[in-house]
Amino acid sequence: MVYRDFKSILIENAYVWWFRQRAGLAIQDRKISLRGDLDRSKLFYFDKVANTLFISSYHLNREKFPQIVEKINQFQPKALLAYPSSVFTLAGLLEETNKKLTIPLVFTSSESLLAFQQEKIQQYFQSRIFDWYGTAERTIALYSENGKYYEPPLYSFNEYQKDKIISTGFINTLFPIIRYQVNDVIQHQNKYDENHKSLEIEGIHGRIEDYILLPDGSKIGRMDVAFKNIKGIKKAQLIQHSLQKVEVLLVTENFTSSEKIKLQQNLTNRLGKQIEIFINEVDENKLQHAENKKFKFVISKLS
Repeated sequence: MVYRDFKSILIENAYVWWFRQRAGLAIQDRKISLRGDLDRSKLFYFDKVANTLFISSYHLNREKFPQIVEKINQFQPKALLAYPSSVFTLAGLLEETNKKLTIPLVFTSSESLLAFQQEKIQQYFQSRIFDWYGTAERTIALYSENGKYYEPPLYSFNEYQKDKIISTGFINTLFPIIRYQVNDVIQHQNKYDENHKSLEIEGIHGRIEDYILLPDGSKIGRMDVAFKNIKGIKKAQLIQHSLQKVEVLLVTENFTSSEKIKLQQNLTNRLGKQIEIFINEVDENKLQHAENKKFKFVISKLS
């Protein structure tokens, strides 16, 4: 667990908006958020203060697609804030129907942005893509610009090694983290330009997760929201065995029946009632890992 004070949260938000403004987005501009903020009970929500239209990523399917496209065209956003998997799913639906949307700026974060995803997103949204890489511990951040990744000034100090990053964060003085090992792999070449040090990224590995595929064709790429504020869970992993069955493996400590009920409801809200959800408490050695030994939060067994 990493403790953060209010000041560090404000600093983090300032860095994110500094990055977005460099790309041409102003705080008052119209934005769409496609980041799993809404569950399956609501398709749209407009935040007037933030001038942001939230769209539920749990409804990215053929049935809701016409409503989503119509709403986006009416709203005419300048930017889309999204998980790569969510915006890629929407791009796939556009491809299926031979449609395109015009959104000048797309900001991705929280997952690896893969090359094939970027290509299709650019094609069907006619946009420029800006990616933000960071960790929950806020010890490292990288932002993309003109095909390269850069370190935000004074955010952290990072040592890039073959199979990990050793990082020291500067923004959280309440809970300083010094020489913290981040188990993501960054392939890069160091290069200096007139303004700042750039990292020519060939790939960021360690965050490629499978989707959960719903019977209606929706692809759910991030499920971490369902586990927020659930007490007693040390580690978790979701395994999809079929279109009708998802197994949840939990490593727990003082995990109560009431917390289990809350988690079951959270998962049902996001996946719907057509999928059976089996929650099992297991020893940590029962969790599954990918061939590269990286831990994956979501594993699909669908062929």
